Amino acid sequence: MTYAPNQTSSDGTPADSERPSRRGFGCAFEIIETLVLTLVIYLLIHNFVAQPFEVQQESMLPTITPSDYVLIEKVTPRFGDYQLGDVIVFHPPSGYEQGGIPFIKRIIGLPGDTVRLENGRVLVTPPNGETVHIEEPYVARTGDGRPVPTQNHGPNPESTWTIPDGSYFVMGDNREKSEDSRVFGPIGRDAIIGRAWLRYFPLDRVGFIERPTYPGLSGQPQESPAAASPARGLAPAAQPALVLGHDPGVHIPRVVEQLTALEPQAELLGRRFGRIRRMDQVAQRADAEIAADRAGVRLVGHGLADQAANGRDRIGPFEGEGGDRA
Repeated sequence: MTYAPNQTSSDGTPADSERPSRRGFGCAFEIIETLVLTLVIYLLIHNFVAQPFEVQQESMLPTITPSDYVLIEKVTPRFGDYQLGDVIVFHPPSGYEQGGIPFIKRIIGLPGDTVRLENGRVLVTPPNGETVHIEEPYVARTGDGRPVPTQNHGPNPESTWTIPDGSYFVMGDNREKSEDSRVFGPIGRDAIIGRAWLRYFPLDRVGFIERPTYPGLSGQPQESPAAASPARGLAPAAQPALVLGHDPGVHIPRVVEQLTALEPQAELLGRRFGRIRRMDQVAQRADAEIAADRAGVRLVGHGLADQAANGRDRIGPFEGEGGDRA
């Protein structure tokens, strides 16, 4: 058996009495630093990459139903503009708020377009273009399977709107139960939160929310940027990078690119958690040593874990207390 004298300070207090407080402070600082870093990463993703939403409205039936959970992506619009047929989430205009709940609708008219309702159908005239009677297979159906007519049930009797720059004309797919641009007019781009990209719950309805095509309207999304004509609503100089197909897979690299940019922060966060775990183990070992000192025994070596690993008992009474000496 090996004995070691108890190390004390000049006032008789164990020399290691301050170690737990210092280590405890360091551990607390690491925890706070990790929480702050976690919050920063969350805010970056939430504000610039993607944001989840629970749909609470019936205005997008049958495409999106109440209690559906959708992921709103914010990457694509930062490189270009929204497209005809996009499903977007936005803050409603003043006077139409519903307890702070955002609206979810489909873009039917882009800046410069003229939207007209005629005989229950929607007609879109692009700038310097021909009027197109658009096909909308996504709208709600009547009992006999026919599309619900699109009527103007807003306060204004007009049925024609010219969309100003920086604004969009939106309507819900459930035309009879949708409060949209027919009521409050076009919405500004600054009110848009993001584009509905993915439905991730319920599980039996998981899938991408695709953008439809509208034959006859120029600038519709093409499968290949090389073969695409200039997209409506996009700056000509940015066309090669911004002409996106309606296939949601085209948008995935944008999201992956943004998430990859956050990889160093995520790696640092992992290291922080590892350091906290190691500091906690050191603090526990120090507490055990201090408790052993106060109980009248002295731990010799590198701690309890090392003793167990080496298979040697190094715990014994202090000198002068009658224990066997090796």
